[in-house]
Amino acid sequence: MTDKDLLEMAENRTAERVFNDKTPMPFGKYKGTPLGNVPASYLLWLYDESSKDAFPALRTYLEKNKRALELEADEEEEHKYYKEY
Repeated sequence: MTDKDLLEMAENRTAERVFNDKTPMPFGKYKGTPLGNVPASYLLWLYDESSKDAFPALRTYLEKNKRALELEADEEEEHKYYKEY
C-alpha cells in the first residue's frame, strides 16, 4: 500500500464522520485538540486556505459554524488588543 493509498483511506474515513466541537482536530498545529478549543482565527484561516475537497467533514463543520467563528475571532482580537495596553 502506497502513501497515496493511505492518505485516501484517511480522507475517506474523515469524510464519513460528522464533526462537532468535541471532534479532535485531525491534523496541523492543533492536532488532537477538540475543535471547540481551537482558536477561531486558526479555523477561519484554515477555511480560507483549504481546498473544498480536502477533509469534507471538517469543511462542513467550518461552513456551519463560520459566523460564530467570525464573532469569536473578533473577540480574540479585542482581548489581544487590550492585553497589549
